[in-house]
Amino acid sequence: MNKNYKIAVIIQRFGKEVLGGSETLAFKVAKILAKEHKVTVLTTTAKEHTTWKNYWEPGEYSEEGIKVKRFWVDFPRSSYWEILNQILLKFAGSIEKLRNLPLNFCREWVKYQGPYSSELFKYLKKTEYDKYIFFTYLYPTTFFGIETVLKKGVEKEKIYFVPTYHQEPPAYLPVFLEYQELKHLFLTKAEAKLATNIYQKEPKYQMLGFGMEDHYAKYAHFEKKDFVIYAGRIEQGKGVKELVEYFGKFYKRYPKVKLYLIGRGKLNRNLSEGVVYKGFVDEKEKLRLLREARVFIHPSPYESLGIVLLEAFMMGTPGLVNGKCEVLREHIEKSGAGKVYNSYEEFEKKLKELLEGKEYKALQRKARKYFVENYSMEQFKRRVKKIIKEE
Repeated sequence: MNKNYKIAVIIQRFGKEVLGGSETLAFKVAKILAKEHKVTVLTTTAKEHTTWKNYWEPGEYSEEGIKVKRFWVDFPRSSYWEILNQILLKFAGSIEKLRNLPLNFCREWVKYQGPYSSELFKYLKKTEYDKYIFFTYLYPTTFFGIETVLKKGVEKEKIYFVPTYHQEPPAYLPVFLEYQELKHLFLTKAEAKLATNIYQKEPKYQMLGFGMEDHYAKYAHFEKKDFVIYAGRIEQGKGVKELVEYFGKFYKRYPKVKLYLIGRGKLNRNLSEGVVYKGFVDEKEKLRLLREARVFIHPSPYESLGIVLLEAFMMGTPGLVNGKCEVLREHIEKSGAGKVYNSYEEFEKKLKELLEGKEYKALQRKARKYFVENYSMEQFKRRVKKIIKEE
């Protein structure tokens, strides 16, 4: 007989209007579990991750049948956090120095990075759940949320931690060692390996992975066109500034192909020649553009999964990825459906090979095969249900 659990899903922001990999993952997990369990998403009223300003009113909502409770953010991100962050970045080149930063400084950095919601923590303190699923290691909702439930005596076995780790300086802060005894759910083998490096021992974990509905059949009739594409946040942290510079150089030599940027962000002005900013588009338009693109370029050096690369693979579009990101490199190496670059010279050479190579059809088939065999929604649903049912 299947047991019905009361489950809390805790994440920094939530909703169909919210763009972000961990937020997308949390939505999928909550939706799957809500069919069999009493699921409540506990989140903040913030929508934008750069300011954490309150956007929604606090209270109870319903998102596609999922019960959502939103709690007020105590303060937006301020110049105080920027000062703390500048101090942290001074040590970014040394993992050893990051590991030895004072705990009080680290706690302050996490708190004022945001979103910090004392009302959410009060609710966690007084409300009991059978299981708690925390998403994203970086934010106060997870760090202080886990601290709150452990302090009130919740057993560690009831907590599921989805860190979405990627290689970035804050991951090595000593405060995050408090996570190491929890039950981890990882998206990729590369993430599991990174967590072992962070903790300097292997944590207890299971592979959660990811899953998507396969929409290829709806878009298969669209023909490839003379553009390559990036979709996601248009920000320096995602490698977009470097991508725009690289493509500007590339376009001067190969002006037949343009680069489309789709998404929201600050780096949407003064773009290089050949770069077209499309802005935010809806899901149907995004998938059509991913299908029509010759190549999907992922310039980010920091990813825990790379969802949009997988969407491009779903559409039969090969990838060109930043070799600094182990997760993206892993997707390319396992699938054989694209290439990796580590410099402008490699970017130009590999992109030219993808655009002009005779093996393009084979790359398309490999992209589809990798997606279907590893990221189908049915496989993902089975994994999520199995993990939660295990005591």
